[in-house]
Amino acid sequence: SLALGLRYGPYIVKTDSVGNVAWEEWYTSSDNTEVKGVDKSPFGGYILSGKTEALNGGGVFDFYLLKISETGTFEWHNSYGGAGVQGAWDVIATLDSTYIMAGNDEISGSRGYLIMTDSFGNVVWEKKFGLTQDNHAIVNILQLKDSSFVCAGASSFLGDTMQVQGWLLKLDKNCDSIWSVFDGNSNVPDYFYGLSLAKDGGFVVSGQYNRIGAP
Repeated sequence: SLALGLRYGPYIVKTDSVGNVAWEEWYTSSDNTEVKGVDKSPFGGYILSGKTEALNGGGVFDFYLLKISETGTFEWHNSYGGAGVQGAWDVIATLDSTYIMAGNDEISGSRGYLIMTDSFGNVVWEKKFGLTQDNHAIVNILQLKDSSFVCAGASSFLGDTMQVQGWLLKLDKNCDSIWSVFDGNSNVPDYFYGLSLAKDGGFVVSGQYNRIGAP
């Protein structure tokens, strides 16, 4: 298993099946780079995603993609984005051996943001989801057996930070939207952070539920 954290940059810990540390590695010298998502790479080793200021500078954060070997050796990294703040919460290796990072883009409002790259980190496409007057973030992404995708995150309406609801988004194999649903309370923020496929073909999402007053 792998444990993720932040110590002056990406910090990766590999453990055995009972939690004993096999190896640990620190990568960049910047304390403004972090990794949050990890998946096994079809080419061996691991692919990790997060956000970085180190490769762009000036207080601007970009999507960050890091490839390491099975033993934690650095192979390559890259950053993606432009003006404003972008950050990746999750990354997956797809069935066709590409990578997709999921996160948000805060150039105009905040929109759900997906970037697909090839096996070397070159951009294949990037797509944004949600209205610019609202705030959206994609925190998790899964690919299904039929090559479609499901994403989980949060969405606020008209930029109101107290009108945030959990957001579940279904995409086709080309990552074009099929449907999206929102769930949560009114007038308090709720979030989806975790996502899993249920045995009956549905989805299980987990997150934070807020309330005002007695339960």
